[in-house]
Amino acid sequence: MMKDEIWNYIIKRFSNAETDASRQALDEWIAASPDHKQLYDEAVTLWMLAEKLPREAAEPVFENNVRQFRPKRLYIRFAAACAGLLVVFAALLLKQKHEQKNIVWVSHSASRGKMLSVTLPDSTTVMLNSGSTITYSNNFDYDNTRLIKLTGEAFFKVTHRKKQPFVVQTRMLKTVVLGTSFNVRAYINEPEIGVAVATGKVGVVADVRQQSNQPVFLLPNMRLAYNVNSGKYHTDSSFPGMAGEWQKGILTFEQTPVLDALQTISRRFNVQFDTAAYKHTACRLTAKFNNQNLHSILSTLKAAMNVQIRQTNNIIYIKGGTAYNQP
Repeated sequence: MMKDEIWNYIIKRFSNAETDASRQALDEWIAASPDHKQLYDEAVTLWMLAEKLPREAAEPVFENNVRQFRPKRLYIRFAAACAGLLVVFAALLLKQKHEQKNIVWVSHSASRGKMLSVTLPDSTTVMLNSGSTITYSNNFDYDNTRLIKLTGEAFFKVTHRKKQPFVVQTRMLKTVVLGTSFNVRAYINEPEIGVAVATGKVGVVADVRQQSNQPVFLLPNMRLAYNVNSGKYHTDSSFPGMAGEWQKGILTFEQTPVLDALQTISRRFNVQFDTAAYKHTACRLTAKFNNQNLHSILSTLKAAMNVQIRQTNNIIYIKGGTAYNQP
């Protein structure tokens, strides 16, 4: 079956113009292989995001501000479907294009204790936080999506391309934009993935290989936190400038588990913490360090947590402790 025929069937389905014959043909194509099903799901997801992001991205209504990604019926006008043709067609053929083209994937990593600035082929700028890695194609012209794979944390200033969405893929989420600035935090050893928006509009969707994939749309100064274990997320408002404030050396902890906070400090200053003798590892920390050096931060932690701290080379030993939640 020709690709144009498949595309026409998808257009009819999205625009509520489907006939019995086109429905049967598309269903048969989807059922023919798992790859077809995945390509169709990707087309649906990117269609939803690409169509809604340029327009109003109304704040979603949440039940108690916590919910799970669930599928949702699409109502898309035929005119909107035609406008998004290139986007969806690219999504449908994404895998085939990568297989057919001799694409070179480029990786950049920021080592512990360092930050790294990277400029992508479309002039998008990326600031990588310590211990982070991005991977991307050396030429975005091969596809109608600009796919970036991220492990760790990065702040993106995306060059606007109306017909080529910018997609940041982490281990569980895809963040899709056309042109904006935002922060994504997705360290492998952390149970939470966070997306915070500085400017523009951002769509976040669970990986389409998961059972539920309803997109969530974020506006400036909004944050989304996704728990990789439960599959649940919550959103809240952040203060202006919060997204990516780590670039200025600012470390903010809001009821953060102590061990997670120490992990962040560890990456920032390229040190290791030994907490074998620390008694209250389940406690949480609320603190903000404005571009302070390691010695100053350790002095604050020593007083707040009532611990003994001893540093030998790049290993910091913490002993004792009081069950304080915050300084």
